[in-house]
Amino acid sequence: NLLGFMLGNLLGFILGNLLGFIEGNLLGFMLGSLLGSMEGNLLGSLLGNLLGFIEGNLLGSMLGSLLGSMEGTLLGSLLGNLLGFIEGNLLGFMLGSLLG
Repeated sequence: NLLGFMLGNLLGFILGNLLGFIEGNLLGFMLGSLLGSMEGNLLGSLLGNLLGFIEGNLLGSMLGSLLGSMEGTLLGSLLGNLLGFIEGNLLGFMLGSLLG
């Protein structure tokens, strides 16, 4: 009885430890993988969003500057021509009137 009890306890202890160790490792591995995957996805998403936001702003700013510059030049040229035309006509009219 004593030997059986000791042997049973020892065998139960070894088997329990082994199963507990395997189960603990497996559960820890699964949990670690899941958390790592979620954290990796979240970090990747945040980083992707941040980079996309910065890149979008930078590209938008460059494109806006380029379009603004082109539009400003075109508008300035048209406005300058119009004002020059009006001013030239007015000055020519006044000068013609004075000389005439």
